[in-house]
Amino acid sequence: MAWVLNDYPYSVITRERISEQIYIFYIAKEYKGQKIGLIRKAQASVNDYSNNISKLERAGLLVTLGELSPTDFYAKDYLYNSYVIRGKPEYSPQEIACTIYPHAYISKINAMAWYGITDRIPKVIRLTTCSPAEWRKKSLDEIRIASNIFIEPMHFIPKFPKNMPILGKELIVSTETDFIEPVQIKNSPMKVSSIGKTFVDMLRVPKECGGIDHVIDTYVEYGSRYSSQIIDFLNEHGRKIDIARTGFVLQKIVGVDHPKLTEWQIESQRSRGSSKILVPGEPFSPIFDADWSLSLNAEIAQQYGN
Repeated sequence: MAWVLNDYPYSVITRERISEQIYIFYIAKEYKGQKIGLIRKAQASVNDYSNNISKLERAGLLVTLGELSPTDFYAKDYLYNSYVIRGKPEYSPQEIACTIYPHAYISKINAMAWYGITDRIPKVIRLTTCSPAEWRKKSLDEIRIASNIFIEPMHFIPKFPKNMPILGKELIVSTETDFIEPVQIKNSPMKVSSIGKTFVDMLRVPKECGGIDHVIDTYVEYGSRYSSQIIDFLNEHGRKIDIARTGFVLQKIVGVDHPKLTEWQIESQRSRGSSKILVPGEPFSPIFDADWSLSLNAEIAQQYGN
């Protein structure tokens, strides 16, 4: 109880995280240099994990998130083993999501709202994470569990995120094989895509960022201010189509003058192709920008073509 209240930093905790700490107490048999006299076993048994967590629930310290939606079996499957810690500050649905899913981060329209570059109020929580295989690897690398214990270490890793409601907000999860580490907010469980990646995501998935018109408006208002971070992200992580789309918008619509944009524009002219469209998933348009070899299949951008 003392560890949950004083040493664990967040207001929400998972059964897996508590179990890891129970394991550590049974191995060390001490807490802050003081011997724990009631622990005599070499290791905790399966019942010890359940019993100790049940004691915390009966004491009123932990309230399972699953009980908040008792008729929603889909939510219960994933939230039943996650708990609110009474006596700690209340968390938003976004903070809860980032706490119970440590290798995921807020992205798309939610990241735009976090950075204050949209006036839209997100109706959902968009969360980005890595592949399930990378999730397992990251989790196993972090847990402090010996590989020779009789309980499989996989039992201690946090569950992979799924689409579901959290406190009335719909959580929508997307995975990226090329996982980019997010920005960790100080003294908070919140993790958010970097401002550079957030702008690139706007043109990768405009439907998840308020629509292409809103995306272009956001670039016009804030693109120049954050152009250095956007270009740095593209230079390190951008695909060719990311560079063509973002380069066109920054150079032709926002009016950013940067040597990297000039270099990328020349490269784009060498790679013409009908598949290069400004808005993914929308029909090809004959209105074209020859400088970036890009079909301008969004009416808001067509006046900037040549």
